[in-house]
Amino acid sequence: MKSALLLTSLKESQVGALRAALEGLGLRVECAQLDPEGVSPCLGCGHCGLQTPGVCVHSKGSRDGFDALLRRIPHHDMLVLSGAIVLGTWEADLKRGIDRFMPLIRGKYTRRQGETHHQMRYSQPSRLLCLGVQPEPCDQDAQRLARLAARHAVNWAMQAHASLMLPASALQDQAGPLSELLETALAQLEQPKAPPPWPQLKLAEPIPPPQRLVLLAASTRRRSTSSAMVEYVDGALQAAPAARLRLSLRDLQDDQAKGESLLQALREGASLFLAFPIYLDGPPAQLLAWMHEASTQLQGSCSGALSIAVHSGYPESVQRMHATEVCHAFATQTGLRWHGALSFGGTPLIDGRRLEACGGAAKHLRRALSLAAEDLAAGQPLGEATQAAARKHRLPFPKALLPLLMNLMLWRKARKLGVDLNAQPFLDRGQ
Repeated sequence: MKSALLLTSLKESQVGALRAALEGLGLRVECAQLDPEGVSPCLGCGHCGLQTPGVCVHSKGSRDGFDALLRRIPHHDMLVLSGAIVLGTWEADLKRGIDRFMPLIRGKYTRRQGETHHQMRYSQPSRLLCLGVQPEPCDQDAQRLARLAARHAVNWAMQAHASLMLPASALQDQAGPLSELLETALAQLEQPKAPPPWPQLKLAEPIPPPQRLVLLAASTRRRSTSSAMVEYVDGALQAAPAARLRLSLRDLQDDQAKGESLLQALREGASLFLAFPIYLDGPPAQLLAWMHEASTQLQGSCSGALSIAVHSGYPESVQRMHATEVCHAFATQTGLRWHGALSFGGTPLIDGRRLEACGGAAKHLRRALSLAAEDLAAGQPLGEATQAAARKHRLPFPKALLPLLMNLMLWRKARKLGVDLNAQPFLDRGQ
């Protein structure tokens, strides 16, 4: 009998029906229901990859006990993720748990399916089943979930994946439609199919030059590459007539008044420029939480535009496409005009430094952001010249060499720190 770990943010009554239906189909199910208040968010600090390999900073002193869940994942044949789908992605409560998977991943790099990824620290479940829940499933969100499941599977080195959108009404009873739907999804694991292709996200028309611009750095780190990007764009807008409001994700978390001022500015026609990193295939959970709340409050009331700069260490743009889809859905929900995305890889070379101090490593990135500032000030979508400059930002060596060079650098740092990058603390402790 195959075993599955069900990681979910659903209500207890829904979890009971889902678990019973899976067990009725022959699975041995262990359930891990996330407590929204009990899981600390990932800080994006990277300590679990280098300074304390395999151990999250939140684990010191057993702050939230999430390690107890992580150490159970490698002992199952299948991982089942289940939660509400909002803006085409996992709700923030479930994403907060997914972001905390980082201790299962080594700091060391490898190539997998033609892409750059981190090595896995432990043997992983071979199969992944993603179950999204909505009051009435949306076909567009079902396609987004299928693409996200495929990204998770590649990232976590899983052999097969499947996804399914469930109507909330189906979780009222484990018999009948729920069992039939799950049986179909499990059958997909035996005969996996390619996810739907990535859509072309159509740009909206230009708007009049905005009188106000909001620049939001949405990283969880205090000094981050996202904040360096926003700082640079802010400087490039010095001569623009629009008033500017520059904020960070931490500002929104720590000061309710700043969050309200941001929402009010958007209601009054401000345009938003958003810079953020990728955490495990999507925006950080803290950013998703704000986007979900903001989309509920704004509900089509905005008349400005949304432009984004999404970045990650991985050079391949496909690894940032789901996050771009989420932002497009946010724009649609709030009424913001979609004015496009800049996608940057290899940004750990910046590491939160001022872009002016990064020399040639950020030459094309600076050019792209300068042109983006002109587009923002004029109310224009990100233009072809802006996108062309962004595409020129690339690693100064072939992508295939990235794992070798990064692993050499990490080995030197680990040797200096006296740590073992291959440590498996959950196994070493006999747990």
